[in-house]
Amino acid sequence: MPAPEKRGAEPFRIELRRIIARPVEEVYRAWTTPALIAKWFSPGIEEMQVSAEVRTGGPIRIELTYRGAPWRLDGRYLEVIPGKRLRFTWVTTECPAAIGSVVTVNFRDLGSRTELVLLHEGFPDRKTRDDHDATGWQQILEVFVAAEGGALAPQRFADASRTVLAQARGDSYRVEVRRVIARPAAEVFTAWTNPASMEKWICPSGTGSRVTADARVGGRFHIDMLGPNGEVWPHDGEYLEIDPPRRLSFSWISRACEAGVGAVVTVDFHDRGRETEVVLAHFGFPSLKSRDEHQRGWTAILSQLAQQTKGG
Repeated sequence: MPAPEKRGAEPFRIELRRIIARPVEEVYRAWTTPALIAKWFSPGIEEMQVSAEVRTGGPIRIELTYRGAPWRLDGRYLEVIPGKRLRFTWVTTECPAAIGSVVTVNFRDLGSRTELVLLHEGFPDRKTRDDHDATGWQQILEVFVAAEGGALAPQRFADASRTVLAQARGDSYRVEVRRVIARPAAEVFTAWTNPASMEKWICPSGTGSRVTADARVGGRFHIDMLGPNGEVWPHDGEYLEIDPPRRLSFSWISRACEAGVGAVVTVDFHDRGRETEVVLAHFGFPSLKSRDEHQRGWTAILSQLAQQTKGG
């Protein structure tokens, strides 16, 4: 029997950052008001019970039914700094108390905007970590982004949840690919925004691409992926979020994801010192066939990126 992997090892943590276009007091209130938590905590779940005593040592409990089975979070606040930080234990069936799973949420005041940084540590294994990532915390934070057009009220969160679920089309219509790249995060981020660099690796066939990119929010890119027999596969999109060297988000228009479909790609760069874990999520596919084609394509593309960066 192989030795168990150490709890707290780098693969068993989630770190996500989002810029929410609402003041910090609103975002913090959404994380500390039970009636609001019930609207964003689990997109698609209409009925849940939330109770929270937001003070150091106070309990937080969430009860709901997920896929026909009861689910419950029993946690306790370890740190409460209003408008700045929440830290609480995460005790569920998947993460029992003995595991020591903890969630930390930092809120940074950017005036009319808030930088939200979420760290979840202490998963018992890789599968549990992954289950909490793309269809868990990432989806929850996308609800915050979708709700940011006005005050963070219950109805706005309810509408945003429906929007996010419509884009994701459920778990079946989402791609997530992970790859550890042996270079620092700043270098890997640059590789995703520099056209000359992108041309070397952003093509599944490995035969190269032609790339133009205006890497700013609202800027556009065009990629012609070149096939081995002279084929050209055009791709276009618009940058939706740029947070160097942590995150990119952009729309994705191709033959398989036509304009109007609402396909979006997010790329998170998790700094591991001399290495970077790249987590790519792509959602909003028009069909399972399109989803499967992109799963193979992005897997090959990240493999090529890893090969290109080995030499520096």
